[in-house]
Amino acid sequence: MLTRSLLQCAENRMKNMLLEKALWIIAFTVLSLTSEVYDLDWPWNWRKGDVTCYTTCLEGGGTSTVVSTPFADIIMYMIEVVKAGGLFAFLQSVGVTGNGTSDKMILCAAKCESSEKIQDLKCNTHRLNGMKGLDENVLKAEIVNKIEECEGLCNNEKECKAFKYLLKNRVCFVYNSNQHIEDNFSESQFYVKRCLLCYMKTTKNAKGPDDEIESIRKESSIKECEKYCIKADDCRAVHFDGERCYKFTDEVKPYEKTGMDFSRRICEQYTN
Repeated sequence: MLTRSLLQCAENRMKNMLLEKALWIIAFTVLSLTSEVYDLDWPWNWRKGDVTCYTTCLEGGGTSTVVSTPFADIIMYMIEVVKAGGLFAFLQSVGVTGNGTSDKMILCAAKCESSEKIQDLKCNTHRLNGMKGLDENVLKAEIVNKIEECEGLCNNEKECKAFKYLLKNRVCFVYNSNQHIEDNFSESQFYVKRCLLCYMKTTKNAKGPDDEIESIRKESSIKECEKYCIKADDCRAVHFDGERCYKFTDEVKPYEKTGMDFSRRICEQYTN
C-alpha cells in the first residue's frame, strides 16, 4: 500500500512538472511572437520587488493613480496566470477564451512592470452629455453640495470608474464601471475617468536627424534626458551623446549611430 501511494505521488508530481513545462513553452512562444508589438521587458528580467508590487496591487486594488501600457496582459500570464490559474486562465489572459485581461491587471502592470522605466501619468474626468451609468454598477450614492465634491468621492473610491451628479437634488452616484446609457434628466452630469500614460522607448546606438533638433541641454545620463522629455509636453523624442540631451518636438525617424541613445516618447489614452 505504501509503495502504491509513493508511486501515485511521484506520478502526480511528474504530471505537474510536465504541465508547468508545457505552459511555459506556450507562454514563451506567444511572448516571442508578441514582444515586438508590446515593447515588452522579458519577465525573467523582472526583479522580485516588481513581481511583489504587481501581486500586491492586484489584491489591494492600488490602481487609482496608474494606468497601463499594452504589454500588461503579456506580463500577467507570464508572471501570474500561468503559475496560479493553469491552462484555462492562461488562454483567457491572451484572449483565447473569455474577456481576456482585466483593466486592473493592465493598471497594475503599468505601475510595477519595472521601476527603472520613465513614465508619466495624467488622469482627468470627461463629461458625457445626456448619459448615465447603469444602476447595477452603483458603488454609493450621497448628497453633496457641488460637482467637485462628487468627483472627490469618486477619487476616494479605488473601484470608481465614473460618477454622476444631479444638480437639482445634489445627489452624487459613484460607479464601478464606465458603462452608460442615455439619460432623460437634462441636468444630469455624467463623467468618466480618462488617463494618458506616457513612457519612453529607448533604442541603443541610434540618434535623430540633426536638422530636426529643437533644443540642447546638458544631462548626466540617458535616464535624466528621458525624464526631461517626459515632463515636457512638446517633447516627442530625445537622443543622448553621453553629455548632452537633444530634444525633438516633431515625430522623427532615428538612424544608426554608434555610442548614442535615442528615446521616443509614446503616449496612450485609456478610459478605465
